[in-house]
Amino acid sequence: MGKPPRSYILEHRLKAAAQVLKQIDSGSYSLLELAYTVGFNSHSAFSRSFKRVMGKTPTEFKASENVK
Repeated sequence: MGKPPRSYILEHRLKAAAQVLKQIDSGSYSLLELAYTVGFNSHSAFSRSFKRVMGKTPTEFKASENVK
């Protein structure tokens, strides 16, 4: 895989979160609920990690997916 197990797991969790963001309506699922679902203990930790790995905040990512 070419990366440490922790990095691989984090990336996998965030990609799963991105898939959920693509499929849900904006008001039907809070980012905090999503953060808890993919294993984060806080919204801020989830958002920071999401931006570092995906290049956008969860909100920016969701908005860009709605444009397509």
